[in-house]
Amino acid sequence: MKRKLFVLVVFLVVIISLFMTGCKKKIEEKITEKIIEDVSTIKTDRGETKMGEDLKWPGDKMGDLPELKANINMVIEDKDKEKDINLSMVYFDNMKESDAQKYVELIKDLNYESVFETSSDDGFMFSGNNDDGAEVIFSYSNDGTGSLSYTDKQFMFVDNPYDGEFTGDPSTSEDIDMTDDVSWPVDFFKDIPELEGKITQITSSSPSDKYVYIQYVIKEIAIDYIEKLKEVGFVDTPYESISGDYINYEAGNEKGDYIVFSWSNDDATINLMKGE
Repeated sequence: MKRKLFVLVVFLVVIISLFMTGCKKKIEEKITEKIIEDVSTIKTDRGETKMGEDLKWPGDKMGDLPELKANINMVIEDKDKEKDINLSMVYFDNMKESDAQKYVELIKDLNYESVFETSSDDGFMFSGNNDDGAEVIFSYSNDGTGSLSYTDKQFMFVDNPYDGEFTGDPSTSEDIDMTDDVSWPVDFFKDIPELEGKITQITSSSPSDKYVYIQYVIKEIAIDYIEKLKEVGFVDTPYESISGDYINYEAGNEKGDYIVFSWSNDDATINLMKGE
């Protein structure tokens, strides 16, 4: 099965839940603690991530989108070579709410049709696409932080990103190899149970966090996994959302650890951030 640009789905789910619950600030504080004054760059075979302060606007990666009036502190570039899809994402802070509202209007003026919009007391989000298939997601929190993502080809808002290749039961497809590409990080996750599926990648931005990417995760197993996370103590200020093909759960524990579990269309990601 062709690998899709799952990171966009993950960020969409996380973005929605974070500004709706006020948890975004917690995660950003943890990330900020790890960012040094100079630019830090992480490179992979799919692209690179830059972290720092006053980063340069990646204009050549953001299509026709105008530059943000904000301090950019993270730039992510990811490319799905098989499908020839490019994803670029920026995180920012110190943005005025009036400028954020105007930016959404600028996006709409560029003929990006709204696909999803939501707002709360904590902020708002807009997502849409244009006739060329480009897609944009803009989120803003009232503390001045937010994110903006851009893809040059339609990816998020499709009816069936799997093209019918996975039925939800790994045993029904002879073409799927369920052997993990990498092993479950037992030493780092300790008592946190392994999620049933195919582990495809493990990444980290510091010694105190890890991201685990898992494919072919049945929805029922994903829902049950939330209960397992609660059983091992992740119940502090929880947020849980189950809607259609999207599932998200995040919470802390008494040790100060914080976990974000996201699932969409049989792909899942688990991000664990260790407390100090």
